[in-house]
Amino acid sequence: MLGNLIRTTLRHLKKHPGYAVLSMMGLSVGLGVCYLAIAYVRFETSYDTFHRDAERIYRVVTDIERSSGTVYASTSAPMAPFLASVAPEIEASVRVALDYIIVQRSPEQLAQEAIAYADPSLFDVFTLPFVAGDPVTALAAPRRIVLSETAAKAYFGTTACLGETLTLDGTTEVVVSGVMRDIAANSHLQVDYFVSMSTLLQEWNPSLAQNWKRFIFYTYVRVGQPVDAEAFGMRLTEALSGAFDQGEDRYVVSAEPLDRVYLYGRARGSRTGAVSTGDPDALNVLSIIAALVLVIASCNAINIATALGLRRVREIGVRKALGATPRRLVVQFLFEALMLAGASLVLAVVGARMLAPAFGQLIGKELPAGWLNDAGILMVLATIAALVGLGSGIYPALRLARTDVSNGLKGLTDRANPRSRLGGALVAVQFAVSAALIVATLAVYGQLHFMRDRPAGFDREGLIAVDAFFRLSGPDDLLAKRLARIEGVDGVSLSSAIPGKPDRQTEIEAERAGGGRVHVTMDAYYIDESFLGVYGLEMAAGRAFDSERPLERQRGLLVNEAATRMLGYDDPADAVGTSYVQAGAAGEIIGVVRDFYYHSLHDLVRPLAIRIAPGPYTYVTVRTSAGDLPAVLDALRGAWKEHIPDIPFLYFFVDDVYAAHYRSEAQWSRMTLWLAAIAILLSCLGLFGVAALGIARRTREISIRKVLGATVTGILALLARDQLLIVLGAAIVGALAARAAAGRWLEQYAYRTEVTWAMLALACGVSLLLALAALAYHTTRAARSDPATCLRQN
Repeated sequence: MLGNLIRTTLRHLKKHPGYAVLSMMGLSVGLGVCYLAIAYVRFETSYDTFHRDAERIYRVVTDIERSSGTVYASTSAPMAPFLASVAPEIEASVRVALDYIIVQRSPEQLAQEAIAYADPSLFDVFTLPFVAGDPVTALAAPRRIVLSETAAKAYFGTTACLGETLTLDGTTEVVVSGVMRDIAANSHLQVDYFVSMSTLLQEWNPSLAQNWKRFIFYTYVRVGQPVDAEAFGMRLTEALSGAFDQGEDRYVVSAEPLDRVYLYGRARGSRTGAVSTGDPDALNVLSIIAALVLVIASCNAINIATALGLRRVREIGVRKALGATPRRLVVQFLFEALMLAGASLVLAVVGARMLAPAFGQLIGKELPAGWLNDAGILMVLATIAALVGLGSGIYPALRLARTDVSNGLKGLTDRANPRSRLGGALVAVQFAVSAALIVATLAVYGQLHFMRDRPAGFDREGLIAVDAFFRLSGPDDLLAKRLARIEGVDGVSLSSAIPGKPDRQTEIEAERAGGGRVHVTMDAYYIDESFLGVYGLEMAAGRAFDSERPLERQRGLLVNEAATRMLGYDDPADAVGTSYVQAGAAGEIIGVVRDFYYHSLHDLVRPLAIRIAPGPYTYVTVRTSAGDLPAVLDALRGAWKEHIPDIPFLYFFVDDVYAAHYRSEAQWSRMTLWLAAIAILLSCLGLFGVAALGIARRTREISIRKVLGATVTGILALLARDQLLIVLGAAIVGALAARAAAGRWLEQYAYRTEVTWAMLALACGVSLLLALAALAYHTTRAARSDPATCLRQN
């Protein structure tokens, strides 16, 4: 029986190859999208689960609640040993402090690397297998470093490098005490260099060890048994309340389960480049879109299977006349559908694996190859394919198997109504989803362009920044003067931070509008006098720093408009002249800078304090309008090597750094564009099948109308009218639903565009045009056929 089913199926597919190709193409695309989406979602939700005791590891963080708002911090150095001493549940703890630093083996071999300082217990809490060395003692002494396999090979060409030395920041030699395997791709900590914590706390900055308010450490704890994270955090908060003077602030400790840190934890602190964070909302959106594409592909398969089945009415009548039972016919139809689904599954898997690199570029992350070979994912995909295959075959199988023998031999179905309500409903679903995805794509693109094109409040063009690693001493720095003399350089500035990069924070006691004083936390920029001019910042009130007023270098303070609003001033000018105290030093606010977006438009502009500092500075910024940029860069590089030979010339364009904040939106705009295009293509294929279904039923009617004088245009308008009305109605519903969903999505942005009615009209218009194109082929072909031949055959 199986052999007969296979032969009959192959004969049928050979007779109708076009329909078979359309069905497999649509279903394989839907399954392929689903395959990649499932693999990606499963990978994203697997972060940090590979650790041996992952379910018992928590990250401890601190929320500092102040009158000016909440500061989301990590932990300070004394917190880890203190909490371990007061919480008996804690078996082990480790502190990790992220940084970036110059790692050097020789004068020629050096690079800026993301590193982390860690306690010796690091390898007890986390599962990080060693290739060489002893994990128990590897970080037990100062000036010790553990490398990943990749880092070891990059600097030494081999993992057999124990006892070799590296130089950090051109000043401190450290000994390689261990080589670990590369940290897994699904780890929120992505570090290739671990330096012993004692190097930081005993040699470089001993004051940090007992400073309760320098929150630069991530603390991880392993408990004996999984705990209620919320209750555990409350107990830690209560214990911490008596550990040090918290003043008017409230320090709330939270325990984040390790397997939730990546998706739901914040990247706290200023140096978080080695911490990966995910977006659960993005995963939800991808899952929904992939499911919708699969729904469209399923509708498409059902429509084509139904259209193809109606062309076999006479074949079914003959089979039944020769003794075929309805059950046997149902089995045949379902077997054919499953064979098509199986072939589509193979094409989907092969195609998805070939396109996996392109998918990685689309989402901004390479999906490890092993996840595409996961047996669980393949089983899920096979089950989906089987269900879709059965779903596409069950309707035509049950319907056509009931065809009366006499009607079957005449080529007539038992149903009198020539319109397929099911086909119309499926087309409506497809085009509703397609229109919704078009609106979603336009909304994402609109928001992306809104953020990119909105004035940043400073002049981003022509700014080149170089990380000097705190080597620049101040405005009189010889390097700054040397750079300013280079032809094509219009200005040079030194600063602790630049727009688009992380900055520090500072606590200030300031005068509040209406009287009284308040302690507030602001972002902090430490700059030289030329910073405002180089970046093109404007003053809203007061004056900028003046080199002719040397006292202002010590006492003067600039704030932005957001800071004056936080202090309660309606007019920024009212804040000028008020006093402040910072780190025990008193001064006055001399001016207010207009708000500029020194982070991104995702959030409101934060309060900012700007002071002149004697150094050391982190960045040097050069403004240039020279047409010969390579020549300017070569001159800058030469001057740099002359003055700071042990620090590499690592330059970047400020505009690129600023634009990087919107990389996620750019990726999602590309992804929604491609998925919308796929959905529209599949919808057109589905409508192609429905059109074939309608024409197959109305061939006699078309022939009679032609005999009576009907034109091709008239027949096209008659046959397409009902389907176009369905498409238009569905597109309107889908566009309105997408408008509501996009509006909620846009609420996450402090500054946002709107979903306009023009976007909805464009989505509906595109849907109608594509639907008309899909309908025109079959309708025009039938209308131009010879009526005499059609009447004889029907």
